[in-house]
Amino acid sequence: MKLLAIAINTIRHVVRMKLALVFVLFLVVVLASVPFTLKSDGTQKGKVQITLAYSLGLLNIVLSVLTLFLSTSTFCSDIRNKVMFTIDTKPVKRWEILAGKWLGVMIVNTALLLCLGGAIYGAVMYLGRPLEGRDGEHPELMRDVLTARVEIVPAVSRKTGRTASVVPFRHEKEWVFENIGCSDSEKVITLKFRYYTSGSSDEKISGLWTARSEDRGFYEHVTSLPAKSFHEFRIPASVVSPDGRLKISFLNVSAPGVSVIFPGEDVTILYRAGNFGGNFFRALLLVLLRLAFIAAVALGASTFLTFPVAALFSIFVLIMSLSVSSFSVLIQGSPLPESGSSRETVVPAAALARKVAAAALKVLPDLRAYDPVPYLAGGVLIRWRRVIEGLIWVVLLRSGVTGCLAYVIFNRRELAIMQ
Repeated sequence: MKLLAIAINTIRHVVRMKLALVFVLFLVVVLASVPFTLKSDGTQKGKVQITLAYSLGLLNIVLSVLTLFLSTSTFCSDIRNKVMFTIDTKPVKRWEILAGKWLGVMIVNTALLLCLGGAIYGAVMYLGRPLEGRDGEHPELMRDVLTARVEIVPAVSRKTGRTASVVPFRHEKEWVFENIGCSDSEKVITLKFRYYTSGSSDEKISGLWTARSEDRGFYEHVTSLPAKSFHEFRIPASVVSPDGRLKISFLNVSAPGVSVIFPGEDVTILYRAGNFGGNFFRALLLVLLRLAFIAAVALGASTFLTFPVAALFSIFVLIMSLSVSSFSVLIQGSPLPESGSSRETVVPAAALARKVAAAALKVLPDLRAYDPVPYLAGGVLIRWRRVIEGLIWVVLLRSGVTGCLAYVIFNRRELAIMQ
């Protein structure tokens, strides 16, 4: 009851704040204008994808900033206005104050996320309805975006961890895929890939793709597509072996001297395994997990810092958490294709500094790994395993440790000193 009472008082404080209302009104206006202001490739699929990406991305950013300011404001204002002095004299433990305020902020986040997320879902469903004169576009939209597809990476990538593969002119590269569990009702699967070129960046890469299995025959497909972007084409599901195994090969038939570079795990197989509604719900849960960590950090900073400094510190932690993967790549160096060797000779002091920096980065969660936008825009299934993993590593571990540190600091703090 004590936690609930503090949570209700926190919600009342949020309702009284004009800042929360301004953020929500801004978000509502922007989300309503997204489908009409953003330019796509003109197709129904492109319009739905860009609406999903920008709407959900904007929702994520605005709610993160709102959570940050609400958490720091509700705690610092109670100390500044001496409300905390009254609460501290009651039979309420200080960890209950912290937990209650975190719970109140998360209740507000959940309510806003459900309302605004529901509005985004409704807008996407409206834009994704069958349109007259565009009968051929709707099946592609339902197959590639408004769905939930399992993404399978090559078995070689899982075992060796190679970061890139170079395919010279008239050479071939092969990938082996395992555990493709498409049902018999699925007539096609999708190959998704991205490559780079050693020639001009605007030059199209020509290649012969072959999908085959030992007992189901083969399928060939010729592509001539630009580099740097993701591309997809469909393969008959009948070529997948009964045990879910499939071999994919690429023959480089571009101009002489032009090599094709495939980054690691940028060749994947996708097949349908769920519906868009369930996938969208799991996407909102990923957003909520990120907000839980931000609220914990902001409340922890408020226990020993003033409101402006606590807000800036929380923003710094948020930015660093969103940049963990980028900094990790910089720290580890750029490996050469088909090898694990580094391009540069690292001196012992630099190696030690990199290890220290890598260890420091492990303290923060990689929030980019729980970004739902790439999943939804590409029609990729968000597994419950990903949600549970985020619950354990982001909420229970990182947020829990942050809460414990905040309690230790807050418990040793003198709120008022008698003169």
